[in-house]
Amino acid sequence: MTDALLAAGLAWLLVLTVLMTGIIRYVGAIQAAGGSRQPPEGGFLVDLDGPWVPSALPKRAGDVLQRNGIQSEDLIVTFFSSGCAPCFDRASQVASQVVDPDRNLFLVTGARQDLVEDMQARLSPASTRILRDPDAHDFFKALDIQSTPFVVRISNDHVVDKAYLRDPEDYRQLANRSLQSAIPIAISKNGGAT
Repeated sequence: MTDALLAAGLAWLLVLTVLMTGIIRYVGAIQAAGGSRQPPEGGFLVDLDGPWVPSALPKRAGDVLQRNGIQSEDLIVTFFSSGCAPCFDRASQVASQVVDPDRNLFLVTGARQDLVEDMQARLSPASTRILRDPDAHDFFKALDIQSTPFVVRISNDHVVDKAYLRDPEDYRQLANRSLQSAIPIAISKNGGAT
């Protein structure tokens, strides 16, 4: 009888040890992912939005670039929604800071044609390419981005940097960062990590 109780007690202790180890690992993973930060009033943490960095460019997004003849060797893609009030302010500010129009692409999404055209007019001084729906929507959704305005940097079919545009400085910092500092791992020309 005592041997049975001792065996049951050891089995119970083993189960509790495994459960506690799992809980500790779970809490550690949450902390490592930035789980200690609190989301803003809207309940969404924009710094964690979008794809992992670095990560391969989703095929759906790559197809949009290919269909429009856009190279992805070093490309800065900025997303704006015509239904987003801050996007209108940021659009004019970002357009005035574009240094290399060929390295930039603006995506404008929205249901109301008049607002999409207004957004496009604010972006046009940058003389960079502007894609509208459905291509803008396809690209935006392929990267699983929930917030606008948002910018990503693409190098050799990989997303290597990203930022939510709280102000124009966020765009300028991402655009001015050297490509080497934007890429945490080396990515070869054929798209594989080295």
